[in-house]
Amino acid sequence: MRNKYSRREAIKLSVGTAALGVAGSAISAAATGLVSYPQGAKGMPTLSEFNKYGEELEKSLLMRISPIAVKMLEKEADIPKGAIRPKKDRGCHIAQCRAFAMSRREGTTVAMLKEDTWCPTSVIAYGLEKKPESLAKWVHPYNCFEHGKYIGIVSAPLKCANSLPDVVIAYLKPAQLRGLLLSGSLQ
Repeated sequence: MRNKYSRREAIKLSVGTAALGVAGSAISAAATGLVSYPQGAKGMPTLSEFNKYGEELEKSLLMRISPIAVKMLEKEADIPKGAIRPKKDRGCHIAQCRAFAMSRREGTTVAMLKEDTWCPTSVIAYGLEKKPESLAKWVHPYNCFEHGKYIGIVSAPLKCANSLPDVVIAYLKPAQLRGLLLSGSLQ
């Protein structure tokens, strides 16, 4: 075993370890029933609890940007009131990563349907378009949602989201991630 790693190798090792640690803890907790919810709560947390968690994460981890709540949309009626539709409301297409950045940095709720996005990879991954057979010849294979199941995706800051998220994404610095992981291991 080598004693010295390049900076890039060290970053890969620590980020990979942290990601595996989080995934392993979540899977382990879910499989064994060790998931703890607030007192008196049964099952999944409510929307107001998710909002509170968003505020607490920002405050305790000293985050400069918000963790975001992400929800897959099954029908247009699921789009939250006040959400921005880039093509419809601003007259331009944007990439999914830009929509996430708007939610975490600007505090904007962004609904992205097929016509709003600029990125073909996200359109295929979300199942908004069928995955072309020719794609496998020149790109690394990746998993996709079932075609036609969803019409889009909405993202909003977790602290003010107005729909229950399917997933929460937090962009963290290494020290913040360490603090989060260590706080979870103490419980």
